[in-house]
Amino acid sequence: MSFISSNKYTIFFTIVIVLFLFYFLAGILHIYFGIKLKKYLENNLKEVKSPIILPHLYHCISLYFLWSHTDYEKAKIFSSESYNIAKKVSNVVFQYSALVSIATIYYFQGNYDTAIKTINEALSLSKENNISIGINFAKAIYTEILMVRGDFEIANKTTDEELEILNIRSEILPLLIYLKVKLLYFISNNYTKQSG
Repeated sequence: MSFISSNKYTIFFTIVIVLFLFYFLAGILHIYFGIKLKKYLENNLKEVKSPIILPHLYHCISLYFLWSHTDYEKAKIFSSESYNIAKKVSNVVFQYSALVSIATIYYFQGNYDTAIKTINEALSLSKENNISIGINFAKAIYTEILMVRGDFEIANKTTDEELEILNIRSEILPLLIYLKVKLLYFISNNYTKQSG
């Protein structure tokens, strides 16, 4: 399959513009809504006693710190707590979700080997328990970690395979990640060809 088959430079600039707009909008949403929501959740966390709701709340707070890029260590603490509570009550969905978040945190911190190990654990848990929530995002992050780690061919092959089955209409974030992987692969190949 050749997902990128038209003018390479047009695709390159389109991907760059789409990624810029995505991150710009995410930043605006963080400024207006994220700070208030995070404070509300943190302040009211002590009031919640339900082991069914607690993993979800810890996960939400973790996602705030993770995606706002404000404090990865706090994100890891909240994700780990979500995982531990979910494990105690056998809530495999939040065990899986917490592992994906923890893997993403390791990735953002530059700890690629631990990120790969953790995302593989999450993907195994997903497969064993037939969990499909967020699976395309988890696989997309996996390929991005591979690419950044320098496993270009594996990342490109995995991206091509996933793009074949991805529902593009409902999976925008994984699509953007896959396009970023394709862009990095394109750049790395052209750089290698020009310098060799």
